[in-house]
Amino acid sequence: EFMKLKDFFTPTLVYRIALGVSFILVIGVSIVFHIQMSSLNKSVDLISQSNKKQFDLEKITSEIIQRENSLRSFIITKDSTFLQDDLKIKRNIFQSLNSIKEELPEDSEDYEHIEVLSRLIQSRFDNFEETLQLATAENTNSKILNIKLIEGSEKTNVLRETIYSLINKEVNKLKIHNINHRYDIETSTITAFSLTIFVLVILLFSLSKVNQDFQKAKKLNKELN
Repeated sequence: EFMKLKDFFTPTLVYRIALGVSFILVIGVSIVFHIQMSSLNKSVDLISQSNKKQFDLEKITSEIIQRENSLRSFIITKDSTFLQDDLKIKRNIFQSLNSIKEELPEDSEDYEHIEVLSRLIQSRFDNFEETLQLATAENTNSKILNIKLIEGSEKTNVLRETIYSLINKEVNKLKIHNINHRYDIETSTITAFSLTIFVLVILLFSLSKVNQDFQKAKKLNKELN
C-alpha cells in the first residue's frame, strides 16, 4: 500500500501540487494586499479631509472675529474703509462652509452639526446688518446700538464655542485616523514582504524543476547516443 502511494505521488505530481498550492497562496496574499492598500488609501483621504475641515473651521472663526472688529472700528471712527472688505469676508465664510458640506453625506451627524453652525452664522450676520443700520442712521440710538453690540458679542461667543467643539471632535477623529493609518502601513508592509517571499520561492522552485528536467533530458540524450 505504501508502494502504491509512493508510485502515485510521483515527483512531477508533487511539483504540480506544490505549485498549485503556491499560486493559491500568492492569489490569497495578493487579495489581502489589495484590501490593505484600499484601506490605506482611505485612511489617507480621511486624514486629509479632517485636516481640511479643521482649517476651514479655524478660517471661519478668524473671519467672523475680523468682521466684528471691523464693525466696532467703523462705529468708533465712522471710517468706511474698515468695511471695504466686508463682502469678501462674508463670501469667504460661506465658501468655507460649503467646502465642509461638500465632503459630508447629507444624512450624517457631522452634516447636521454644520447645518446648525450655518444657522448660527446667519443669525450673527443678521445681527451685524441690524447693528450696521443703527450705526449709519442719522439719529443713532446709542442705547439700542449698545444692546445690539452686546447681543452680537454673545452670538460670536456661541459661534466660537460651537466651532471649537467641532474642531475638538475633528482632533479626536484625526488621532483615530492616524492610528489606523499606521496600522495599515505596518500590515501592508508585512503582506508585501510575504508576497515577495512567496513569489521568490515559486520562482526558485520552478527554476529547480526546470534544471532537474534539463539534466534528465541531457542524461537521457547521452544514453541514446
